Amino acid sequence: MSTTERRKGADAERTVIREHLRPLWPDVERTSNGRSQDGGKNDVANGPLHFAIEVKRQERLNVPAAFDQLRRDSDPDKIPLLIHRPSRHEWMATMPLKTALHLIKTDEEVYDEPYQ
Repeated sequence: MSTTERRKGADAERTVIREHLRPLWPDVERTSNGRSQDGGKNDVANGPLHFAIEVKRQERLNVPAAFDQLRRDSDPDKIPLLIHRPSRHEWMATMPLKTALHLIKTDEEVYDEPYQ
């Protein structure tokens, strides 16, 4: 991986943390080298409790391969969450369908109003 690619990845991790995660998890941080200090191999520390988060900023991301890497590198007790985007697109999240459906069902049970 080139220096430019590493810098682009680090910038993406900082952006996701600053703009999306920190407002909800104030202690969240990027691991110093993109890898968890607690022995894990994920990009984010002190974020959502049950999730292993990997951030990718690539034009042509092979989502299945990136997701497989995330699963291999993560604590098996954590839910893998791949956050990714190509240029000029919004950030997207990929997670197991079972998890997404559970979150949707929980949201419906907690909130009576449509999502805004």
